Amino acid sequence: MARADGASSNAPSSNAASPSPEDRRAAADAYDKGSARYLLRDYAGAAEWFELADRLAPDTSALRSAIRAHKQIGSPPHMARAATLALRLKTRIPNDAAANRSADEVIASASSSLGRVIVRCQGCQIEVDGVLEAAPDLFATPGEHKIVGHWPNGQVASKAVDVRVGQKDVLDWMDVKAVASTPPKGTSTTPGPAAALQPSPGESQEPSKGLPPVFALSGAALTAVLGGATAVSWFADAVPAGNKLIRDAEATHVSDPAQEDRVQGAETRTTVLLAATACTAAATLVVGLVFTRWSGAPRVDATTGRASLLQASF
Repeated sequence: MARADGASSNAPSSNAASPSPEDRRAAADAYDKGSARYLLRDYAGAAEWFELADRLAPDTSALRSAIRAHKQIGSPPHMARAATLALRLKTRIPNDAAANRSADEVIASASSSLGRVIVRCQGCQIEVDGVLEAAPDLFATPGEHKIVGHWPNGQVASKAVDVRVGQKDVLDWMDVKAVASTPPKGTSTTPGPAAALQPSPGESQEPSKGLPPVFALSGAALTAVLGGATAVSWFADAVPAGNKLIRDAEATHVSDPAQEDRVQGAETRTTVLLAATACTAAATLVVGLVFTRWSGAPRVDATTGRASLLQASF
């Protein structure tokens, strides 16, 4: 391990196979889901979907959207992830001046509170705290992180890195002989393309799904307000007006048209409010039971800023 002032020139391999039609369709679907989550202000879920879209079929639009979603959250882990993706964006389109300026702004804003880890190796895939990374140049939150390199022949090398704010840690495995791993019989430590899409232990198999509970809770609050208005309309207006109409008719043996209109108006208003309350209650029930994510909350990986859905403990 050495500390350096300059950045590594490592870049992702350019000889990767083109995405298959299935991957392109899956990427388009993931991008659409990310856009939907972003509009609902579920930025953690949106970032996951955008990153998945970019992994399936690399695309600068998905990459930029993922950066934007992480920036919206703004916490150190998410800013680390945004800056890491910004490094990837600069590598992917080095001749796009506007994109590079935007990426540099993200990197500059993250550098004051984060550290940078650069791994130099030939043909290895990097894992940070159990999460596979797409490139060997990344930002991380301050503190100790375990860096592991995987080679196609099954060899691995690892190092604990104490990340410090504003510093670049360069891990040089170009000339270091990797320690051979001893996987259990019948297994392999070689991470394939599918491995990069698998969540780390404890994470869900899919990005966060379902509406935030705030929608169902808002519906319940609106139902309560409408129910209260219905009760007031009936007991404070319709019933007293009806009773007065009956008393006056019994006393004078003459019906008061104005009072009849008032009673009819109060009853009509109460009926409308009752129908609105019932419809709102039904819609809230459907949203709460079918579309709301009650059982978990987004968790952010301390290094990558990726969110996952954990089952709640009771």
